[in-house]
Amino acid sequence: MDAKTTFLNVLLGEEVFMKQLEGFFSSDNEHLVYKLNKSIYGLKQASHQLHLKCHEVITLLGFEENIMDQCIYQKVSESKICFLVLYVDDILLATNNRDLLYKVKQFLSKNFDMKDMGETSYVIGIKIHREMSRGILDLSQETYINKVLERLNMKCCSPSVAPIVKGDKLDLSQCLKNDFEQEYMKNIPYALVVGRLIYTRVCTRPDIAYVVGVLGRYESNLCIDHWKVTKKVIRYLQGTKDCMLTYKQTNCLEVIGYSDSDYVGCVDSRKSTSDYIFMLDGGAVSWRSVKQTLTITFIMEAEFVSCFEATSHGVWLKSFVSRLRVADSISKPLKLYYDNSAAIFMAKNNKSGSPNKYIDIKLFFQLLPTMADGESDKNIEIWKIKKLIRALESARGNGTSMISLIMPPRDQISHVTKMLGDEFGTASNIKSRMARKKKVTIDFEPFKPINASLYLCDNKFHTEALNELLESDDKFGFIIMDGNDTLFGTLTGNTREVLHKFTVDLPKKHGRGGQSALCFACLRMEKRHNYVRNTAELATQFFINPATSQPNVSGLILAGSVGFKTELSQSDMFNPRLQAKILNVVDVSYGGENGFNQAIELSTEMLSNVKFVREKRLIRKYFEEISQDTGKYRLAHLSRVRGSGEDALEWFANEYKKFGCSLEFVTNKSQGSQFCRGFGGIGGILCYQLNIRSFDELSDDGEVYEDSD
Repeated sequence: MDAKTTFLNVLLGEEVFMKQLEGFFSSDNEHLVYKLNKSIYGLKQASHQLHLKCHEVITLLGFEENIMDQCIYQKVSESKICFLVLYVDDILLATNNRDLLYKVKQFLSKNFDMKDMGETSYVIGIKIHREMSRGILDLSQETYINKVLERLNMKCCSPSVAPIVKGDKLDLSQCLKNDFEQEYMKNIPYALVVGRLIYTRVCTRPDIAYVVGVLGRYESNLCIDHWKVTKKVIRYLQGTKDCMLTYKQTNCLEVIGYSDSDYVGCVDSRKSTSDYIFMLDGGAVSWRSVKQTLTITFIMEAEFVSCFEATSHGVWLKSFVSRLRVADSISKPLKLYYDNSAAIFMAKNNKSGSPNKYIDIKLFFQLLPTMADGESDKNIEIWKIKKLIRALESARGNGTSMISLIMPPRDQISHVTKMLGDEFGTASNIKSRMARKKKVTIDFEPFKPINASLYLCDNKFHTEALNELLESDDKFGFIIMDGNDTLFGTLTGNTREVLHKFTVDLPKKHGRGGQSALCFACLRMEKRHNYVRNTAELATQFFINPATSQPNVSGLILAGSVGFKTELSQSDMFNPRLQAKILNVVDVSYGGENGFNQAIELSTEMLSNVKFVREKRLIRKYFEEISQDTGKYRLAHLSRVRGSGEDALEWFANEYKKFGCSLEFVTNKSQGSQFCRGFGGIGGILCYQLNIRSFDELSDDGEVYEDSD
């Protein structure tokens, strides 16, 4: 819908005066001015006053403003919903009920002089294509691009395969060099063309975001080279003007982001460019390419800054979509992908070293809480899976009364339907009356995909696929060398495992015999060389997957006495793929398992995201705190929540966020075994003391959470 002459009918909030119009001067009162009673076009506050007027009218009808975007309104009445998008004096309506649509149009027409444009097919230069039967919506700017091409007399130009290619560099040194270039560029509408390209980029074309952003930097100091690149972008649009953004109907909304950065892409300022794009329903919904404000020195820092910008926008976008209430839920946590392993490692482990200490703390402010929330949710899901597995494994039936059904994601609908039909038919044919009476259905969606397919009837439930979910994705390798022996071990999740250990007898000067110093040195060098070679060969055997020839560990820690570990890391005999995985090289005082433990202790900063290290730190903090009578903690036993059969741990897992708490789990393995043995598998701690008596649903015993596994 289009509001006619809206600016001329808006009351002003302050007194505004203007000069008399040319040709309408009063002959005897030329020194007087006009006083405006209402707004006019071109007035600075005209748009603001119009928005206030529209907001007042729209909210009178029961619409609520989306606090994440003040131009989006929605009205919800039972199952009816209507969205109103306000763009200056244009109004876009979307609803699932025609009666509600008619009422809204009627109300708006009473308050504004409106023109009903009918079903939306073209808005602000964007063509809308719909395929209702397939649930597909497309957005295109082909008509707008054709107008730009026609304006520049390039409607028949040959298309370009890319808007910019490797080697295209723009900088201030390319500015106008002679009088001919200056005269030529005077007739070039560079600013106008770049402005049209910017509008195209903002609406539907993220593929030209980077190059258009670069072109906009040289508007005040341009040259022929800049104009050549601009025409290349236009020729690229000529060949891709029919490209569209496509969105597909879905029942579960998921915001997925991708972030990237160049490195010192701006030759003039030596600054990098941040780029990100977010996808929803299969199509791009938001994107940006902007020059960074920081001058960085490493690629990792450029990627990290770019990731921060993307995370900030992603948090806003997720909140915006959630407040639209178009779906029951939106997938959590927010997924953001970026391709620099060093930046990923620093974000996950909160690693701060000398090369990146200057990075503003605000960059961590967005990234770390988002990852921490996702990690807490994952820990709770893992605990729920453990509880489910125990319940399933303890259940027993007769014959084939226990049906295990696993359907992987993105499976064919026909196949899924057949499996569900078979499951229903099998359950209906159970002959035992007691079994039919006690029928129980457990429906579970795991926190990450199970790629296996299963349909099996037995006297027990098959939980192998669920157990695989508990396996940690990250495994770290350790090599401990002290000159007497070498130990190979791994650290994954909360499990520390010794893979292999071998001893070596390097020759030592014993003061007897007739060997010369030179012979002894040669013998020792040969034995030392063999020692390093054997270690390198065994490292390949334990840490390289023979099927893929790729490392089976996420990182490698080398530890030992001075000399041996360094010699191994720099040796040509050491697999180069493993050399690339080295995270840390540490000095330890011991060999064997004691050296293994010390190496883990010295690498806790690097491995702070590993369950084993987190448990160790948590248990240590726990015992340190309870050994002091600070009054901040209370210990008690609470196994049930009053009025229900719900475990206290289960209650905390569901409610802890309401109190601003963080929840962490330990198991009865490895580091957590000391905790479980000392407290019988039951313990509790809160970061601050609560008045439990104020919660009617809790008993007076205190506050506790437990995990006996």
